Order: sequence, then C-alpha cells, then structure tokens
Amino acid sequence: MNVLVAMAVHNTEENKRFHTTRETILDLLPEIVQGDHTLFVVNNGSTCDKTNRFLDRLSKKETKLIYIKSNINLG
Repeated sequence: MNVLVAMAVHNTEENKRFHTTRETILDLLPEIVQGDHTLFVVNNGSTCDKTNRFLDRLSKKETKLIYIKSNINLG
C-alpha cells in the first residue's frame, strides 16, 4: 500500500519550531524510505534559515520527498 504523508511547515526564529519539524521528518523518513510511501512537505513561508537549509538539503538527497518551497495556496 502506498501512503502519502503531507506536512505544512511555517517556521520562524520566534516560534522556534525548527527542531520539531526536523525531528518529525527524521522520525518519518525510515518508514517512508523502507515502504512505498512519499513525504510531501510544503514550506508555508518559513523565515527560519535552519528550516530552509534543512529542507533544501533533504530534498536533494531523498527521492521520496516532494518539497514545495513556498505557499501555493492549496488550502
């Protein structure tokens, strides 16, 4: 069974959500990679440099990660 996991992030230096985002994605990745699954991450205007660098690096390395760098008004 193929599962699509979708995640929207909006991280700023003030809300300090980088570590939560990073840990959530790193916890999900083994299951995503081992199974026939895809992780879809939408960066909803994060201004946190750590978040942007992490997602950029990860999207180049993980073929099962779909990364949208900006809010495209889906919801």
